[in-house]
Amino acid sequence: MTFVIDQSNNNKIINFADAKAHGCKGYIHKVTEGDNFVDRYAASRLPAARKIGMKVGLYHFAKPSKNPGILGAIREANFYCQNFLIANGGALRRGNFNPILDFEDNWNVSHQSQVQWIKAFNKRVKERLGKFPIFYTYYYKAAALLLDKPVGSGLWLAGHPVGKPITIPAPWKNIFIYQSVLPGFGNYQGEIDVSKTTSIYGLRPLLAHPLLG
Repeated sequence: MTFVIDQSNNNKIINFADAKAHGCKGYIHKVTEGDNFVDRYAASRLPAARKIGMKVGLYHFAKPSKNPGILGAIREANFYCQNFLIANGGALRRGNFNPILDFEDNWNVSHQSQVQWIKAFNKRVKERLGKFPIFYTYYYKAAALLLDKPVGSGLWLAGHPVGKPITIPAPWKNIFIYQSVLPGFGNYQGEIDVSKTTSIYGLRPLLAHPLLG
């Protein structure tokens, strides 16, 4: 089992060497939210994680309630891709996590409208970065979409209760990673989002350009 830590500007920075010593092999940071917020911590924290050998990724926190419709989705996708490239040295690098869409905004519209938004966002990211995003959301939100087939390049299940069996929302058959909130990790004191991989291949199914061996 492999651990991945995800953070944003709302979290104090981890000690990367200590986290790695306790089994953390991946680090994911928020880079954008909506169509106008850039998380400036991403550009400094990612190189520190990469320097000690962690796989790194950048996620976008979607705000479809403020940017509805296909045009809103495309606007957010463009904003994400632009700042993804700035924070990540101009490219989706070998060994990076796939792009990530964090979809948890409270948006009181039909499931059809939500699915349309997600697909438009994903399509634009694929056009610009070459990969569909990993889809990060909670079980209840994924189930409420009433999808006939999965979206994105895999499901990252958010907020999984510690010690509880994993329930996978339809139409997904499996997941590669799930997140729980822990009271600490290594010498990090305080709540921290820690995800665990489920695949025997560890992080490989989540990477943009999987490494062999």
